[in-house]
Amino acid sequence: MIDAFERGALIRAKGGRKFLAIPTGFNAARGRRGRGEKGMRVTPAQMVASGQGFLRPFRSGRGFVWCLPLRAGEPTGRRRRTRLIAGGVAEIGTGHRKGREAWARGMLQRGMVPMFLLLPQVTLARRLDVKGAAERSLRRLPGRFVAAWGRTHASDESGRAAP
Repeated sequence: MIDAFERGALIRAKGGRKFLAIPTGFNAARGRRGRGEKGMRVTPAQMVASGQGFLRPFRSGRGFVWCLPLRAGEPTGRRRRTRLIAGGVAEIGTGHRKGREAWARGMLQRGMVPMFLLLPQVTLARRLDVKGAAERSLRRLPGRFVAAWGRTHASDESGRAAP
């Protein structure tokens, strides 16, 4: 992982597949994972099995957005909040937040929710410079030894025991 971010690696789909399926922020009910059926991410296999997923091409033509149709579910809670159900597979949305109802109405007007980005390949940005960090720390190392040596000898001369 470190090497990939240091080099800026190119990631491609494996096993003869044409696209990488990258989940969007909508792909977790209430923004969490691991909460039983309500919190699990939708997998590409579930998208195919539901038979409701559809593709929207990027304007650039380099990939697709894999979407599910969106409908309103039964209202829940004391405040009777609108629930958003994506393709009958998952509940979409986040918990209590300001403007949630207006956000939900806007999503319902669109009638779809993006679940995955399908891209043929992804190039990771170079974010790490491990070699440069190691060289910088090696340049500072002798100075730190001298400073530590000076602290221990200064405490010896003042009459206290060295740590």
